[in-house]
Amino acid sequence: MSIYTHGENDTRLSVRVPTLTGLTITEARQKLKASKLNIKIEGDEGKVVSQEPAGEKSVEEGTVVDVVIQKEDS
Repeated sequence: MSIYTHGENDTRLSVRVPTLTGLTITEARQKLKASKLNIKIEGDEGKVVSQEPAGEKSVEEGTVVDVVIQKEDS
């Protein structure tokens, strides 16, 4: 797991949060890593059903995106 941080003299860049709804946790992690964002997961398995901050919102690199994953009903 990578955690993106900055030193006190670094300037944080603004990035757009990817939309994660419907993705597996592996796919969500990959998208957030590519955007230099961190993840906090609630749930054990399934697909992303919600996220905060919302997809397409601009945030600073290193921001934690909270995601809720849930098993799909069969």
